[in-house]
Amino acid sequence: MPVDTISLDGQWLLKDFPHEEGESHRPFEADSPTEGWIPTEVPGDIHPTLSSCGRLPEDLFAGTNVEKCRWTGEREWWFRRDFDVPVDFLRQRSELVFDGIDLYGTVWLNGRRLGETANSFHPHRFDVTDCIRPGQRNTLVVRVGATLKIIEARPWQKYFACFYTPRIFARKAQCQFSWDWAPHLPALGIWRSVRLETFDSGRVMDVAVRPRNDGRVTLFIELDERPERQDLDQKVSSRGEERMTRPKGELLVEITGPVNTRRKPADEPVRSTLPVTGQKHFCTLTVPKPQLWWPNEYGEQPLYHYRVCLERDGKTHHEVTGRFAFREVRVVEEPIDESRLSFRFEINGVPIFCKGANWVPASCFPATVPRERYRHLVRLARDAHFNMLRIWGGGIYESDDFYDACDELGIMVWQDFMFACSDYPDDDPTFVDLVIPELQYQVRRLRNRPCVVYWCGGNEKTGSAGFR
Repeated sequence: MPVDTISLDGQWLLKDFPHEEGESHRPFEADSPTEGWIPTEVPGDIHPTLSSCGRLPEDLFAGTNVEKCRWTGEREWWFRRDFDVPVDFLRQRSELVFDGIDLYGTVWLNGRRLGETANSFHPHRFDVTDCIRPGQRNTLVVRVGATLKIIEARPWQKYFACFYTPRIFARKAQCQFSWDWAPHLPALGIWRSVRLETFDSGRVMDVAVRPRNDGRVTLFIELDERPERQDLDQKVSSRGEERMTRPKGELLVEITGPVNTRRKPADEPVRSTLPVTGQKHFCTLTVPKPQLWWPNEYGEQPLYHYRVCLERDGKTHHEVTGRFAFREVRVVEEPIDESRLSFRFEINGVPIFCKGANWVPASCFPATVPRERYRHLVRLARDAHFNMLRIWGGGIYESDDFYDACDELGIMVWQDFMFACSDYPDDDPTFVDLVIPELQYQVRRLRNRPCVVYWCGGNEKTGSAGFR
């Protein structure tokens, strides 16, 4: 396999400094002292850590205790972890991967500044090929900047927003800056997993699955290798033409299932093999007698598995697996009379009466919500005869644990993009450059989910795009 991983989740060290003063203490150096640092969990949040060590109240939500937490957003927070890398671990390229830093991060490895982050809603990767130390101790340090100080220094006065206008510059859960149902308590920290990846070229980077209810499944596959240009005959042909040298190998595409159903799965997988001819490929397979996915109380939720395997010299070089389902969604907007259109969902050609609610983050500190709690809450929705949850645009793009539960329990998801109740600074190129990769990442991440039936631009945005 071309990708090996060292997880960097677990216990780190935490220390805070006044805004923009921490770097002068050089805590990113490997030999800097660790006195005064306290243990904290990654993924996690600083607030439970500070509460457990007595720097914040034990119950943050009792009385007016939330007001005693505001100072946390006015200081910068430093995270540190030392780790070892085996001598024979590294391959052609190595990257540090942060699935989520909340929010304004700066990353150092072994004293080298790798880069910065400013969006909690998508991962960040840093090339560490030249600074990782095999067979030695490595020191990873992350500064999370003073959120309130940073956003309040932006030109927020010319925009409109409910509750707290500077929040519009922060690509994190908007409700954490207070809402009509939530306290002002912005989460802070490394809230998703961290890992070191090392790999050779030749990886399956993306698989988009397009199933149809007649059993046809088209898979669009993207590799990390591009054809390389070479000239003929010592790199120059007699006619001056160039040729493309193709990446080697073939792709094995396989579909198995279904699972999550009382009916018997298919006896044999459906397979196809195609030669690797470049970076992008697609193929269509046909699954006989596909079992359809239905919303809660309309039928079962059979799930199929796909596997895309890049093979070279008869051996598996890299593979990607995932789940999908056979279900077709139609939003029906037809004239009711001369001034009205319908708006309803059809799943597999059947009109669905949507029953459900808004879903907001399950905690002020989403990193602390375990998989079991997600499943418990979605199961409660199913048992209450819900068949849809709307991911509200002032929260977060939810954990994979949430979408897994919805896929398995038949809860459709109306997915907002994370914008709510405000103007957003789309006249600021820096802000736009933050948002575009976020949207691209989240759409790619969720597009194979059978539960996700609709994407919406955000929450209560009327009047925020020039339509007064």
